[in-house]
Amino acid sequence: MENNDNALSQEFMESYAIRLLSGPLNGCEFEITNGRLLVLVGDNASLGQSDSFPELPENIITIPYGDSTGSFEIIITTAPELIIAVRVLSEQQPDNIYLALNQQIEVLGLKFVIKQKDVIWQYTIPSAEDRRHRFSSRLLANIISPKLVIVSLVIFIIFITYLSFTYHSANDYQVSHIDKILSNKNKNYAILYGRDDIIYINTSSQDEAVWVKQALEKSQPAKPVRVIDHNDETARIYAWLADNYPDLQYFKIQLSPANNPRLTVSKQRNTITKQLIDNIITGLLNEMPYATKISIAILDDNILEAQAIDTLSSIGVTYEKYKTANNVYFNIIGSLSDSELNKINDYVDEYYKQWGKQYIRFNINLQNQDVNNSSFGYGDNRFEKSQGSKWIFQ
Repeated sequence: MENNDNALSQEFMESYAIRLLSGPLNGCEFEITNGRLLVLVGDNASLGQSDSFPELPENIITIPYGDSTGSFEIIITTAPELIIAVRVLSEQQPDNIYLALNQQIEVLGLKFVIKQKDVIWQYTIPSAEDRRHRFSSRLLANIISPKLVIVSLVIFIIFITYLSFTYHSANDYQVSHIDKILSNKNKNYAILYGRDDIIYINTSSQDEAVWVKQALEKSQPAKPVRVIDHNDETARIYAWLADNYPDLQYFKIQLSPANNPRLTVSKQRNTITKQLIDNIITGLLNEMPYATKISIAILDDNILEAQAIDTLSSIGVTYEKYKTANNVYFNIIGSLSDSELNKINDYVDEYYKQWGKQYIRFNINLQNQDVNNSSFGYGDNRFEKSQGSKWIFQ
């Protein structure tokens, strides 16, 4: 890939900077060169003393802040439009957080914004309408007593606070009441108050959903309640994605935790833009009023494919791989013992739970043999035994 692919020009790259809004370096700005900047955050003991710390490259900075050490990377691209991504680096698959210029964000306890380097930072830039409003306010101040304004403002704040407290207290009481009704069951569910004034109970299985519905029939809450089955909700979201984003190539929607669902999409098979991500998040929030935010993760197809190959190789099975534009199929062939079959079943189940069936599929095809009374079904597959503990597949 050429160096200028999905990258800004050198001149454009150097026109951006990170401005710190917290910590001992609050107010300091650091230039972002070549579209990338690695930020190391931690206490002095973790980062090392300044007189002994080695000289760092120009695209790495250290911020002495907080009690623990972490790092994140700022990436700026313009293909096809300006995209600013913050990637928190950890042992797990890193998440990309997308933001706009001058948007305040907090990562690893550090608050900052990404801004144009030569533009003076202001928390707010007053518009002409704001200036007219302040001019009118000064005229009113000459007419209305300052004490009266202060007293009125205090009364208004107290009134709004009271309404907010009453509203949230009522909601919290309803949620606590439902939680007490379901207290005799192991808590495999989440009770959330939706933006549509409906209380949602997100369950982990169909059996859990049935039990919750039966328990609520004995004591009806004052607020409307909707019980959500995990599989039904997943299918509903997939149908919504198919209707609204038919070309979107994704792996899975993860509904746990219920207040922060996570959609993992393909890096190679999509043209990812900030506008696309914003639209998907807005749409999913409308579809799932119980969620407070939606996370979008971008994953490399090759990682999933390599993971499947490594695991099948470690089990020691023979397979054939077929690849299409949007799918990879692993057809398992040969003779397998019961223990090998169990390993494959366990792996396939765990893989589908983690990544779904949208991209990689595992198939086991039968040979035409006389295997009466020596077969059984497992999920979407059938397995037939020929003799002893051997299972024959084609």
